Amino acid sequence: MKKQPPPSASASARIMTRPTLRTLAAEVGVSPMTVSHALRGSGRVSIEIRESIRALAKARGYQVDPVLAAGMAQMRRRPGRRIESVLAWLNVTPDRDPFAGNPVFQLMWEGAKAQAEEAGYRLERFWLNEPGVSPERLAGIFRARGIEGVVVNQYYRQAAEGGRAPGLAFDLSRFACASVGTRLRAPDIHFAQADHFACALLALRRLHANGFRRVGLVCPPSVDAITGHRVCYAYEGFVKHTREMKAVPVFRTEGTLARGDGGEALERWIARCRPEVILGWLLPWNLTRLGFSVPQEVGVVTIDRVPAPGYENCAGVDQNHVEIGAAGVRVVIEQLRQGKRGIPETAAATMIEGRWVEGESLPAR
Repeated sequence: MKKQPPPSASASARIMTRPTLRTLAAEVGVSPMTVSHALRGSGRVSIEIRESIRALAKARGYQVDPVLAAGMAQMRRRPGRRIESVLAWLNVTPDRDPFAGNPVFQLMWEGAKAQAEEAGYRLERFWLNEPGVSPERLAGIFRARGIEGVVVNQYYRQAAEGGRAPGLAFDLSRFACASVGTRLRAPDIHFAQADHFACALLALRRLHANGFRRVGLVCPPSVDAITGHRVCYAYEGFVKHTREMKAVPVFRTEGTLARGDGGEALERWIARCRPEVILGWLLPWNLTRLGFSVPQEVGVVTIDRVPAPGYENCAGVDQNHVEIGAAGVRVVIEQLRQGKRGIPETAAATMIEGRWVEGESLPAR
């Protein structure tokens, strides 16, 4: 058999050398900087060139150098550096401005915006239900502007309905994406949200440590669905497995808890179950307007305490919505750095723990 000659030195070098920005640029016939912009999704490079460079990088097995990526990220964070790349904050709620009257959305936006700017991006708001702008056209606007990262501002009613409510007909297959606040099921993308199980346990453990044994939970079905039943699971498990805790049936009536809208049912539940403290999505004024004295007759702990009117003196759990927004942006940026786009095979959850906040709505123990 004829012996094959050994590969040349240049061929061996090509086999052994990892593809770099420079080698990719040489193949495409552009500068290494253009390749770098394309892989980051910069609007400086046309869509056609970006896609061809990404296809080549994938075929050659190109991987981002983590040391180099960290250095570039540091450069992007330098004070005074002009922000070039844009991330989209996609509002899928029925309201153009969901922040008015909704402190949770406002806090998540503030955290997301600050995190984007720290990483060298600008976060811009877009409304999915903009009159005259179809979801297809909006996606085209994103691509034309070089926007390849999308943070979805999820709507709680959609989460309660499994993410299938009207208004989500937006093709995310070409974008790095994540939802914040709640999980988006259709499509099933990465998400950042409060760890409701941990938040409930935090409150229950604090109440138990303070000597409370008869704690009632207010959790309407819509809220139970939004949280994936985690608060109810935490409550039922804690009561069952914690010494001296007394089981109280969960109050599940929907409504504002005013008279004529769930208030009478709440009064009957309190009279029948006699909780020392009520935990859930309610505030002291929900009880005082029914004639109860807080905390003299019954204590109140809110599971979602935010800096807004009505919460000032209420004990509860701060779910850290600022960090939830920031976490969603980090998830999107990491996908961009890795060159990943579209719907993941397996959605990853980033769960943010809350912190306990003291308040006057608990009786002294």
